[in-house]
Amino acid sequence: MQPLFIFISYSRQDATIANELARLLERGGHDPFIDRELLPGQQWKDILQKQIDRSHAFIYVLSPTSLTSEWCQWEFNEALRQKKPIFPIKVQAYTDVP
Repeated sequence: MQPLFIFISYSRQDATIANELARLLERGGHDPFIDRELLPGQQWKDILQKQIDRSHAFIYVLSPTSLTSEWCQWEFNEALRQKKPIFPIKVQAYTDVP
């Protein structure tokens, strides 16, 4: 089976969980993208766009902060627009999902 390239969208406050999820996916033979490779001064939106474009699937780490994050909302809407398979992962019990 060919590894899947999986985009992980998350809020900075959920970075520990998102990084653990990326490690689990790597151990499973997949290729997760998590924005830890982004550096100050880079064109973040262009890089994120390219990574969503090439992804096979999209994971949305759901929390109150990710649901109000402008970047997470942009990433999610881009994945929707491209009809990517989306896998929401609720990481906080009191997250009201719209």
